[in-house]
Amino acid sequence: MSKNKRFRIRDIFIKYPLLDQLRIETIATLFDKGISLLDDSFRSTAVISPGAQPYVAAVNMGKRQPKISGKKPCIFAYYHGEMVTLMALCPRANMVTLASNSRDGEMIARAAVRMGFGVARGSKTHGGMKAGLELMTASERNQSILFNVDGPKGPRHVVKDYIIRVAEMSKLPIIPVVCDARSNERIKSWDRYLVPCLGSRMVYIFGEPIEIGSNLSDEEKEAKRQLLSDRLKEINDRLPQYWELMARTSA
Repeated sequence: MSKNKRFRIRDIFIKYPLLDQLRIETIATLFDKGISLLDDSFRSTAVISPGAQPYVAAVNMGKRQPKISGKKPCIFAYYHGEMVTLMALCPRANMVTLASNSRDGEMIARAAVRMGFGVARGSKTHGGMKAGLELMTASERNQSILFNVDGPKGPRHVVKDYIIRVAEMSKLPIIPVVCDARSNERIKSWDRYLVPCLGSRMVYIFGEPIEIGSNLSDEEKEAKRQLLSDRLKEINDRLPQYWELMARTSA
């Protein structure tokens, strides 16, 4: 006798596509409205490396104003669990983010469009060719690309090679960026998603750019992937030092 299949709420949405579409639209709307509410309350600071300064402008602290403005097109590389990084980057119309073809990707894509970003759909394993062409078109329009390096399913903080391929084709440099909130919660998911508390102080750290070049061998691509991984880890490890410095200067 076969074992009873464990009931999952998601099975209801899979069985009824219209109900699933309503769920996706509702969550995307709540995400967009919630982001706007949080964005109004943040006090943000950017730490920009010398090499990244041609690509990232100074921070504007005004409420509902662009915090970090892109100057020259590039690829911003960030961790999946820190998608709140997107809130700081403006003008959003000049930036395109990548969202997978999964159901979660659909929610992210709809929320990103509502926030004013362009969206390319696909991943390395599903729809990668179409997404790659859309990203190439974006780079030709002098738009920057927003790329989470360990998505869509992890492992956490493990940089995948797809970003190196996109950088090679687009000829755009990669700018590693991490962010943190002084007061925050972490969702118990594979990426430990960062949720800043209302009114929290935010910091964004932009590392030195990585030029990829063209016609790379597999060994050279792997070396670039490892370099990006090391750069992200390096600036991510600086976050606690930043908060310690802030605590000393405000004491």
